[in-house]
Amino acid sequence: MIITDTPGSSFDKVAMDIVGPLPKTERGNEYILTLQDQLTKFCMGIPLPDQTSETIAEAFMDRFICVLGAPKAILTDQGRNFIT
Repeated sequence: MIITDTPGSSFDKVAMDIVGPLPKTERGNEYILTLQDQLTKFCMGIPLPDQTSETIAEAFMDRFICVLGAPKAILTDQGRNFIT
């Protein structure tokens, strides 16, 4: 077990994961990108049509970074969809 640090301020460290596949919605989405701030525990879910790294990066940029700013660190499970 590794003890992690507590972020100094909101949105310094954000955890990301993918949920799915789920039943396809009318808009063609099958996955949810989940994001959680590690200090405030603020959560968001972003619907995605697929789980490619390009789709994830675009959604993260458009729906998180452009609205709340860039975090200092991102925590993932290092799944293939986050590293390729």
